[in-house]
Amino acid sequence: MKALASLLGALLSAVVLVAAPSASAATTNVCPPGGISNATIHGGLLVTNDNYCTLDHVTVYGGITVESGSDVDLEGATVTGGVHVLPGGEVEVDPGSVFGDNLQVSIIRGGMTLRSAVDWDIETARISGAVRIIGGTEFSPTFCGNTVTGALSIQGVSTGVMWFGDPNDELFDCRGSVISGSVWIRDSSFLEFEDNRVGGSVTVIGSTLELNGNTIGGSLHCTGTTIVGGEPGDTAGNTVRGSNTC
Repeated sequence: MKALASLLGALLSAVVLVAAPSASAATTNVCPPGGISNATIHGGLLVTNDNYCTLDHVTVYGGITVESGSDVDLEGATVTGGVHVLPGGEVEVDPGSVFGDNLQVSIIRGGMTLRSAVDWDIETARISGAVRIIGGTEFSPTFCGNTVTGALSIQGVSTGVMWFGDPNDELFDCRGSVISGSVWIRDSSFLEFEDNRVGGSVTVIGSTLELNGNTIGGSLHCTGTTIVGGEPGDTAGNTVRGSNTC
C-alpha cells in the first residue's frame, strides 16, 4: 500500500508539472488548421505552418502574430494586443464587406504592423493604434472603409496597384477610411489614395499614386512624387486645411 501511495504521488506531481505551464497567461496559442469560431483566447495567438486561420467572432487577448506562408482572416473578431504580420505572411479583415455581402466589423486594439506581407485586404475595421505597412507585396492589396485612431504609414511597397480608398473603381467599391492621425507614404507605387478623411497631415515622398477627393485636416506635402490623374467620376483635387505642395 505504501508503494502504491508513493507511485500515485509521483504521478500526481508529474501531472501538475505538465499542466502548470499551459495555465500561464503568457502562453502563446497556435491556431489550429482552418481556424476557430465563437471563442475567447488568452495569451496571444500564433498563425504558423502555412495555415489559413479564420477567426469567426473570436476574441483574442495578447495579440496575433502571422508567420511566413500563413494567413489570418478576422471575421467580426476582437483583438487586444495588435496584429503583427511577419515577412511572407498575409492578413484579411472582414473581406466580405467589400468583396461579398457578409458585412462584418472587427476591432483591433494595439494597431497593425505588416512587414513585407504578401497581401492584405483590410476592410471596415476599427483600429486603435498606428497602422504600419513596410515592404511587400506580390498581389493587389486593399484598405477600405476602416477607422484608424492613430497614424498610417506606407513605406517601400511596390505592386501593380493597391487601394487605399477609391469609391469609383470599376472593379469594386473601396470606400475611403477615417484616419485620426497623419499619413506618411514613402518610396511606394502604385497607390490609389482617395476619398479618405485624415485628421493630421499627409506627406508623400518618392511615390506614384492617385491622390484625389481626400479631406485633410493638416497639410499636404509631396516631394519627388508623381500624381496620376484619376478615373472618370473621381473628385478632382483635395480639400486641405493647411498648406498644399502637391
